[in-house]
Amino acid sequence: MDGPNVNLKFLRDLKSELNDGPDTSVLLDIGSCGLHNLHNAFKAAMKATGWNIVQLLRAIYNFFAHVPARRVDYIRFSGSRQFPMKFCAVRWLQNGAVAKRAGLILQNLEKYISGVQNEKKEPKSDCYELTKKAMKDKFMKAKLAFFQTIAAEVEPFLTAYQTEQPMVPYLYTDLNEIIISIMGRFVKEEVLEQSTSVCDVDVSKAKNLKEAKNINIGHDTRSAFRAMDGFNTKENLETSPQNDFRPP
Repeated sequence: MDGPNVNLKFLRDLKSELNDGPDTSVLLDIGSCGLHNLHNAFKAAMKATGWNIVQLLRAIYNFFAHVPARRVDYIRFSGSRQFPMKFCAVRWLQNGAVAKRAGLILQNLEKYISGVQNEKKEPKSDCYELTKKAMKDKFMKAKLAFFQTIAAEVEPFLTAYQTEQPMVPYLYTDLNEIIISIMGRFVKEEVLEQSTSVCDVDVSKAKNLKEAKNINIGHDTRSAFRAMDGFNTKENLETSPQNDFRPP
């Protein structure tokens, strides 16, 4: 295990060892692992949406993973052999692809659910019930696309810093660029330009935020909206605050 608590415990032990010995070296404490912090920040953001995307990604994989009979029915009803990918709760580096696959097979999942319902052979499974409920959400494909869009923002950092090379000198700059890039999706450009630090931007003040129609939700998310019957992306994002698509 190499989680943040293990890192911090090691740091405390090392400081204690240095203080008890003749060595007068001083350690530069930069905090815990940047990878874990970014993992947890992304996880907290997705959880804040209330979309239950993680639960869905886990459910659809676990539902089919080790039950051949369900996989056969899925192929029979959908005509596809493309199955959900496994979601990893501790290696978010790989989960953009997991969300992309889920978005691609949503119609196949709908066909499977319709098929088992017509044949009156619905499985008795919590994963099935969660999936069936998620399929009723008309915004689900857009939500998965938004998940994938934000994941794409952090994956290059996670890839670059998953190394034993001395990357600490670049850590602040790279993290700062990620934060500015994500904030730039919904915070006005002039507000970011006038702020000396991203920490100075108060995202709770409406005057600092873009209008809903100008928020950058990503190309794939907008494409998912355009594919919906009778849905005008610009008009609905601007005039329908009651809809269930609310980016964090």
